[in-house]
Amino acid sequence: MNTRLNNFPLPLPDEHILSTLVRWHAVQYYENFHKSCSGISTNSYNLKPDSIWRRIFNDILNILPDSFGLKDLIKHTLLNYYSVFQTNGFSQTTIVENCSSERKTTPKFQKFIKNTKEWRWCHFCTEEDEEKYGTSYWHCSHQIPTVARCKIHAVDLIGKCRQCNFSIRDLASGLLPSGSHCRQCGALLISVSKIDCSVKQWICQTSEYLHQSNGDSKIVIIKEELKNNLECFLESNRISVARRNHSFKVKNAIFKSILTENSASEFLSPEFHNSYYFRIFNVNSIIFGEEKYPPLYYLLLLKAIIKDDNKINQILGIDLEGSHDQSLSYN
Repeated sequence: MNTRLNNFPLPLPDEHILSTLVRWHAVQYYENFHKSCSGISTNSYNLKPDSIWRRIFNDILNILPDSFGLKDLIKHTLLNYYSVFQTNGFSQTTIVENCSSERKTTPKFQKFIKNTKEWRWCHFCTEEDEEKYGTSYWHCSHQIPTVARCKIHAVDLIGKCRQCNFSIRDLASGLLPSGSHCRQCGALLISVSKIDCSVKQWICQTSEYLHQSNGDSKIVIIKEELKNNLECFLESNRISVARRNHSFKVKNAIFKSILTENSASEFLSPEFHNSYYFRIFNVNSIIFGEEKYPPLYYLLLLKAIIKDDNKINQILGIDLEGSHDQSLSYN
């Protein structure tokens, strides 16, 4: 159904590909977002920042110039961030080819990850974008669930008004980032705080590096290293390895180490804490099972069980010296 649209906006630096639809809608005659997108995709509903991939990404690619290829498109999604924790058979080619028009790809239990529900922004970036490009837009790096702050301005990302709980969950609303005040109640949205937890800082920084990576799967080596180091972890908690598959004490010890000592609650939704969390954070299933979980689960396990940052970086294929961006800072 797609044809080239010469006047469709090319993605701006670090712009999420879905944000281009909102900018396109802003210059159309239709008030209804879906009518504006009708010539582009039938998959323009429920546009949340929670997907590894969805069909509408392909549809947008089909209307862009030939000079803008798949590799360019991927840079404007979160695919590389998620791909590190997917199977080797989960390649950029297969995910693009196999994603049907009615389906989006998300990890298991993604709904329990806090920052996958609302679109987030940095008010400083918004002001600078409006001055430089004449419009604000949704930054791709601001939608990484395990990143809490803008890497450029070192301020907390905004996702929800604390006064009236207003948030933008679906880009079909046609809304772009609005600065530092709530568009519904006018309350000030700026919130500046230091990331005083070393684990939280590590998770944020590591996630940024993964987003900038080439997306090669590391899940085999991740699971292998977790299995190899689990015995030492259990021994340090005075738990017999033979009991690891059935012991509630084992799960409790690992869960406490991961969530309590490492302050991981920052990244988990209220639904997680209201659920039977051993069922949705089953350490044995994550390490020994076949299903794929959100990146946060693996990052927390790596930090809790292996601990050593240099070793974890090696497992994840992170080269700090050769990173694309040396300026990442969460201090």
